[in-house]
Amino acid sequence: MDVSGKEMKPYERERYYLLLEQLQAVTYEYDIENDIMTFGDGLKPGSEKRIQQYRKKLCTVNSDTVHPDFLDKLLSIYMGQNLEPQEILLDFKKKGTDQFSWHRIVSKAVCDETGRVVKTFGVLWNIDESLEGEMALLHFRSARDPLTGLYNRPGAEKAISSYLEAAENDAVGALLILNIDQYQKINESRGRCFGEQVLISLSREIQQLFRTSDIVAHVDLGQFIILMKNVKDLMIVPRKADKLRHIFDNGTSGLYAVNVPCHVGSAIFPYDGKDYATLLAMAYKSSETDNK
Repeated sequence: MDVSGKEMKPYERERYYLLLEQLQAVTYEYDIENDIMTFGDGLKPGSEKRIQQYRKKLCTVNSDTVHPDFLDKLLSIYMGQNLEPQEILLDFKKKGTDQFSWHRIVSKAVCDETGRVVKTFGVLWNIDESLEGEMALLHFRSARDPLTGLYNRPGAEKAISSYLEAAENDAVGALLILNIDQYQKINESRGRCFGEQVLISLSREIQQLFRTSDIVAHVDLGQFIILMKNVKDLMIVPRKADKLRHIFDNGTSGLYAVNVPCHVGSAIFPYDGKDYATLLAMAYKSSETDNK
């Protein structure tokens, strides 16, 4: 694949493929308007894989090639909205075992005469065994709550903001807030260890209520934030909110007591706001008037 936009001389081509081979790299060229992705293998010069309707397939049949936490970031890179070098978790081999590897992606954009990005191209290579991979892994963990494994407050803000910035014009999302008013009393009356088990079990149950592509975060003791991506039917939002509101009533984990006060608030993107701070403020305001 000639990503340079001009014909390379034979020795330049050999040097190009030698570099790709040493990096064990994959090249890509994405036609944004026609939604066609072309991948090339640095280990097999001349071999190319062309994928039609790439964005749709990346979110459906090929969704297991990208860790769900990095799907929006990767799409923003392919669409030319973010061209900074990035570290992302991928599984190009589609093993189906969640064995993702850290990859670095470096991209460039091609614009038409009006300045509109019409194509992007770049290189991806595995950095799992390098120091950069270790640093990327540390960065990934820094965005996580060590107790629940969910996003923490800074991680949630970054992930949600990334989605909002890359969202297409007709995209609709929902930001939900769950507040457990009596959580501190649970800690005080039953002990910290019991309280932590409650949070761990709650986190699992909340994740089961939403899609793997949605963003779920534990941002404070007894407070969770969920960003539902690409909502097709807004009627699902109050139904999800009601399930969150009564999540203690299930008792499936053996940890829960009935009638623990929970308050839920929601805000709809882009109608209630187009950025994280505005949506969060609207969701908080909504939760203040919520009663279980």
